[in-house]
Amino acid sequence: MVQVLIILIALFFTFIIFYYRKSYVSLLWAIGGMLLLNSDIYVINYPLHMGIWRWLTFSLLFAAFYQIGRLKREFNTFPLKKVLKLISLAILLIAVTDSRLSIFNRFYIPFKEIFEKFFLLFIGYFFIRNKEDLHKIAKPIFVILLIISIYGAFNYIAKINPYFKFVSENFFSKITQSDAHLNSKLIILNPKQFRFRAVSTFNHTFNYGYASSLLALYIFTMFNIVSKKHGFLTKIAFLFGLTGAVLCFSRIVLLAVLLSFFVLIYFSTGFSKKIIISTAILFIGFLSYLIFSPFQKAIDNTFDIFITGGELAGGSSINMRIVQLFGAFRYFMQNPILGNGFEYINKELGWAERDRLLLDPDMYGFESIIYQLMIEQGILGLLYHLILLIALVAFFIRFLKKEKAYASLGLSIVSLFFIFSVGTGPLKAWPLTLLFLGMIMKYLVLSKSDKTAINSDVQNSSKKHFNLGIN
Repeated sequence: MVQVLIILIALFFTFIIFYYRKSYVSLLWAIGGMLLLNSDIYVINYPLHMGIWRWLTFSLLFAAFYQIGRLKREFNTFPLKKVLKLISLAILLIAVTDSRLSIFNRFYIPFKEIFEKFFLLFIGYFFIRNKEDLHKIAKPIFVILLIISIYGAFNYIAKINPYFKFVSENFFSKITQSDAHLNSKLIILNPKQFRFRAVSTFNHTFNYGYASSLLALYIFTMFNIVSKKHGFLTKIAFLFGLTGAVLCFSRIVLLAVLLSFFVLIYFSTGFSKKIIISTAILFIGFLSYLIFSPFQKAIDNTFDIFITGGELAGGSSINMRIVQLFGAFRYFMQNPILGNGFEYINKELGWAERDRLLLDPDMYGFESIIYQLMIEQGILGLLYHLILLIALVAFFIRFLKKEKAYASLGLSIVSLFFIFSVGTGPLKAWPLTLLFLGMIMKYLVLSKSDKTAINSDVQNSSKKHFNLGIN
């Protein structure tokens, strides 16, 4: 019965996404689904292992490819099309040369890697047709942020999460047969754990904190920097976004959101406004530290990283990360150019089935995208990720003078993802991050086109008047 309900929900989302395929509404429904539907929910378990997020992603891709003519035209205007092609070739090369994989998986795995991650940058770009679309998405996203934040606060205060419990009881057996993996998930429901963490509607506490931070950056920009008509909404969005970052009790998430807000404010506002906003944030932060115990605990845990290396607060420490670095380097040296192959960590090191004796205890968590890339994709993987990072930063910097607010938002989201993925691993951050960055890129390209068209009209008008004067 539960599976039938999930299939009906999935089909409903696909219908809506396809029905509104010619507008931003398709993108909004896909993003809303990712924020509200736990990614551990499976629509089809065998043979495709189709989780709900993958279903939503493929629904978006289907809606986009159904408009193949427009898709080709939009891709020709996409600023990072050469980067996407380079990434696709690198991924295909790593997979095709992996002797562990079957013929089918040598092509299916790179297909998933490209279209579930990197191609979403273009998909976010594709579904934005005009500059107003980015503004229209803001209010629905704000409502979704309220929902996940209120439920996250309830999760923390009541020390229960009926939604997460429902997912764990109905879908964890489809994700893995590992008792160790199941226990690591179920500990989220244990109200007596040392650091009880809210997870809200997500499958992992860090994903909740990251998504809240991302949405807070977006809403703050839309309602405070771009438009000042919704000052009250801005304050709520900022506080709710920060609440998610605090209640997930990840020091990396909190550090990432604070530094990304600094990037946003530094690049998007004048000097006097920087002082005012910084002072207000410091005051609110200080007040929250005094009266809001979870915030106080999160700040203390964050500073503990720099004072004791994270030993007092528990969880991941600097020493643990150093052990992981040396462990990753050991596996990296087995094949430094192309890495050991996709899914090597899960399939060969026992992390898909954590009860297996192959599990390396020194490598617990692989808590950095750098470690994961070193092991699985080698120098080539590190290189194409670096190229993508540089290309994104360079693109947004180009627009800082003419479109300061949106370029700053792009840089702040890149900063948020970079700190988060290096500090914890990307987890489920790729889809939301790339969709939002693609949306912002399209706005900037449209803005540039508008200015070019205006300049062209002015020049033509001047020539016309000049010719009339001569005649």
